[in-house]
Amino acid sequence: MKINNISNYGRDIRRWTLTYAVRSLPDTVCRTCFFSAFVFCSLLYAAEPGTESMEFLRMPEGARQIAMGEAGAVSRDAMSLWWNPAGISWTENSEIGLSHSGMYEGVSDQCLSVAVPVKGEIKNYGVLGVGLRVMDYGDVQGYGTGGTSETVYEPSGRALSLGYGLNFLNGNMAAGLALKSISENLGQVSGGGFGTDIGFMYKVSGGDWSLGEPLYMGLSMQNLGASVNYESKAETVVQMTRLGFGWGKDIGENRLETVMDYFSPSSGDGGMSLGFEWRMKKIFNIRLGHKMSGATDAGSGLRAGFGMDMLNFSFDYAYGGYGELGASHTLGVGIKFGKVISLEGIGGGGAVSPAETFKRAMQYYNEGKYPEAVLEFNKVLDAEPTNEKAMEYMKKASEKIEK
Repeated sequence: MKINNISNYGRDIRRWTLTYAVRSLPDTVCRTCFFSAFVFCSLLYAAEPGTESMEFLRMPEGARQIAMGEAGAVSRDAMSLWWNPAGISWTENSEIGLSHSGMYEGVSDQCLSVAVPVKGEIKNYGVLGVGLRVMDYGDVQGYGTGGTSETVYEPSGRALSLGYGLNFLNGNMAAGLALKSISENLGQVSGGGFGTDIGFMYKVSGGDWSLGEPLYMGLSMQNLGASVNYESKAETVVQMTRLGFGWGKDIGENRLETVMDYFSPSSGDGGMSLGFEWRMKKIFNIRLGHKMSGATDAGSGLRAGFGMDMLNFSFDYAYGGYGELGASHTLGVGIKFGKVISLEGIGGGGAVSPAETFKRAMQYYNEGKYPEAVLEFNKVLDAEPTNEKAMEYMKKASEKIEK
């Protein structure tokens, strides 16, 4: 009898060990792939400082990302198009992001990003993104060979990005691709070309080690294959590889978000960005970050900012210190609205019907996303207070959360 019990116990141990190994295999494989790809790309695209063009592409976009230390590899909003195109795949509704940065020596930067989900009745077909950024270098006085003042030039850089992001594996994995058209006017000389951004993101399931919250991992490679022609002379474009992590935790009615990026440009020094966000009652946000890199990067230093969310609007501010060059100030506005591109006739008209909301709630419930499911069931009950199915499953989802 004892032998049988020992035998059964041994089978249970093997079964539990195998089950744990199978469940943890995707996390282990993804972590290994992310780290390996980051190291490979960092070595592959190494170049000497000062040998590349389109330096304005190094400048960060998005007030929230800047305030959190310029860490954006795991950001999941419209502005993530400029950090990691996989991040736009997590936008539930259409978003518009606008930002304006006033920098040192009269330099300014303007950016527009739009993310629009493409959805069917249940299936998610991904998210389309489009972005435009314009860097104004300020007025530059031109001089002749004799030292006399001549034409005042207005050099600038522009980038147009068209992206697509899709998440899969029950919403745990995402991939994104963005195609860029880039140009730069340096006064008497101008040039243009094309580049590609590729990104991936993975949500590692939470456990005791993470206080039950998931950990997001992001990897992006920017401006791949890009080159520009200045008067028939081809030059390479600065490239950037990022590996990022993000973790958040609800604390009462507030929420703490933490992010960390490792970045490695093809020329110049790489480094690390670290950021925190304290969100009070889902309305007011305080952010603090720090960017750390080598001595040749004047952008190292403190980052800070704040933001406010009201209904479907968000307002953000970011400060960045750039040593002897001075400081930058960035203002951002975000707008969310209900429209999505409709396939199979669902969701194209702005207002979503209770039946469509119930289907989305059931999708969240079946995927184990119980907080999201509760929110959607609540929307159904707001429109149809007597909907018994919505009430039943909302209770079930609430019970799952409490366990």
